[in-house]
Amino acid sequence: MPKNDERKSVRCSFCGKHQEQVARIIAGPGAYICNECVHLCMSILDDTYDPEEQAGPDIPDVIPTPREIRDVIGSTPSDRFDHFIHDIVNASMGKNDIRMSEETHLAMTRMRAFMFEHVYENPVAKSEESKAERLMETLYLHFLHHIDSLPDEFRGLLEQGEPREQVVCDYVGAMTDRYAIAVYDDIYIPKSWMG
Repeated sequence: MPKNDERKSVRCSFCGKHQEQVARIIAGPGAYICNECVHLCMSILDDTYDPEEQAGPDIPDVIPTPREIRDVIGSTPSDRFDHFIHDIVNASMGKNDIRMSEETHLAMTRMRAFMFEHVYENPVAKSEESKAERLMETLYLHFLHHIDSLPDEFRGLLEQGEPREQVVCDYVGAMTDRYAIAVYDDIYIPKSWMG
């Protein structure tokens, strides 16, 4: 089979889209994942993720995880939150500790291993780390030199005697990925470039 025909037959193992329907396909051991499914995974892990806000034609509404995980904890963010809350309440009732059932704990452990293998330690994602480091360093230096642009609660810490460097580090370090990118864009990307 010619190389080009082979590439066109590649589909995301999670959403089923062909390679030509997405910006990028990442090959893993026995599976492929597209950039849209990776984006969805990262969105789910982002504290500010809101399924209603993120819904759109380019983002599938199912979490791209293996069936054995989906069957236990669900396929959508709301399914997962609901499952975790109910499971923790039920498994902790009458106990002195807050805990999960063994089945949910195992599914969560499998999900974590899946995310590390296919997202966090993926060679494509790892190749982007230096960009993320530069972004965070740039934001740190910006706020260090523009202390008045910090939110009130962080400026209040300065007034209480907290070291400037620590306050800026805490502010920048607490940003989610999505928020850090939005702040960077707001500060450094000319508005006329945004269309």
